[in-house]
Amino acid sequence: MTALSSMQQEWTKNSEENMKTGILVWDLSAAYDTLCPTLFCKKLKIYGFDNNACKWFMSFLMGRSQRVKIGTAISDSVKLTSGVPQGGILSPIIFIIYGADMEEWVKQSCIFNYADDTESSCKDKDEQVVMRKLEEDATNILEFMASNGLVANPTKTVFMMLNNKKNENEGTRIITVGNHQIQESQSTKLLGMMIDNDQKWKSHFCGKGGLLSALNQRLFMVKRMSNHISKKKLHRIVDSLWTSKLRYGLQLCTEVRLTEDQPKSQLVKMVQRAQNKMLRVLDGARISDRKSTKSLLEEQNMLSVNQMAAQIKLTEMWKSSNDPQYPIKMKTRDTQVEGMETRSSTRGDLTEIGGSTRAKKSFTIDAAKVWNKASEKIRTAKTLTTAKKAIRAHCKTLPI
Repeated sequence: MTALSSMQQEWTKNSEENMKTGILVWDLSAAYDTLCPTLFCKKLKIYGFDNNACKWFMSFLMGRSQRVKIGTAISDSVKLTSGVPQGGILSPIIFIIYGADMEEWVKQSCIFNYADDTESSCKDKDEQVVMRKLEEDATNILEFMASNGLVANPTKTVFMMLNNKKNENEGTRIITVGNHQIQESQSTKLLGMMIDNDQKWKSHFCGKGGLLSALNQRLFMVKRMSNHISKKKLHRIVDSLWTSKLRYGLQLCTEVRLTEDQPKSQLVKMVQRAQNKMLRVLDGARISDRKSTKSLLEEQNMLSVNQMAAQIKLTEMWKSSNDPQYPIKMKTRDTQVEGMETRSSTRGDLTEIGGSTRAKKSFTIDAAKVWNKASEKIRTAKTLTTAKKAIRAHCKTLPI
């Protein structure tokens, strides 16, 4: 999620600077099958890996074979000369290292990637300049991929302009990638989340195959299992099957309510209703029993959607403040104002930069707001385990 969080942070910053942002979401054909082990080890040496480490990786990647089975027929074994094991725990990090030098090939784009999901973006005050920059660096990215044995699929590459409404007389925006012309899209799937060009997340929640649809499908499966297994086992299944789906990306598309008088988002309301249904299944309660959401949450020892979003954001901010290697960095407030130290600076409050409504709802700015209202136990926690306990206790005090 740090990759998506970093992207959103960059897009929000561009919007605050009145910059237009264009993005290309790249599609790689059979990416994990095309990695060249020899070239990978050459890159490892450049990055400072010793000979023993390079030999280990070469041994890990080479000498593999595979067969194909159709019905009862099995093909002859074929030795593989490229690729990384599908589903292997090391495969994503190997692919990240393999493509880490892509940034050296582009001149005007920011590159964000995780494994074989790659996004390039450009910014400028002039829309036409943004599109020209994207096209120029798209050529460079295609050259990088060709030089590294990777195969880009331009016909499946997605182009979007963010937060930039078209005039009524303006036609569809089109850019050229390789030899293909790509029309602008209104939304796209990136790292498991649907992103709209207005960054309002409606497609992620309500679109075809969106979050609400996925949660309802999982609810149906849990209902069918509820009469056949114990409540303890059912709770574990809900945690792994249902709650994990809800939590994924929640910090990007929700604004935390810190007080009861803050308005509730309609999208969050819908997700909360879905959670209420799940709570009743776990509890064995019916709608006619009129049990409150608060009592159901307490009995199941669970957090509401709003509380869960706060929990994720506070955890991320603690990592940002305590882990020097953590990719998301936040600025603390100025230590002095007119020569005097402020209370917020001595507390270690984070800067909440952003004037627009969209900026204030973005992950980093909203997370900074939640962090600045957090208890001292969270701020002074020395270990992640201690921080998580304090964060959960704090989040239970927030509105449902």
